[in-house]
Amino acid sequence: MSFTTYLESKLLKHVLDNVAYASPSNVYVSLWNGDPLNGGVEVTGSGYSRPTGSFTVSGSAATNNNNIEYVATGNWGLVDYVGISDAATGGNLLISTALTSSRTIINGDIVRFSIGDLDVSLT
Repeated sequence: MSFTTYLESKLLKHVLDNVAYASPSNVYVSLWNGDPLNGGVEVTGSGYSRPTGSFTVSGSAATNNNNIEYVATGNWGLVDYVGISDAATGGNLLISTALTSSRTIINGDIVRFSIGDLDVSLT
């Protein structure tokens, strides 16, 4: 997963310039059509909202420790990226990555990231 310029700047200022950065109390997982760092668009549609994500950090890596699920009650179109944001709506995108495989989401589809499916690492 890639950190956004927003998050990179906050972390660098926090560590190297003594500028406080308060981590968000919750993070939210979003679905995207296209790369959100290069003009991609977040999914919209009936039944779509960003669920809360919870992560366990070990060393320089983190993985989700909760099941993250979306149930489409309408057609959402192509989904090929996932993001992590600091707000349920709006807010700031913090991290994003392409999915292993893209999928067109239609009414009744379920998109699920089981525990351990989302990995974030610093390399």
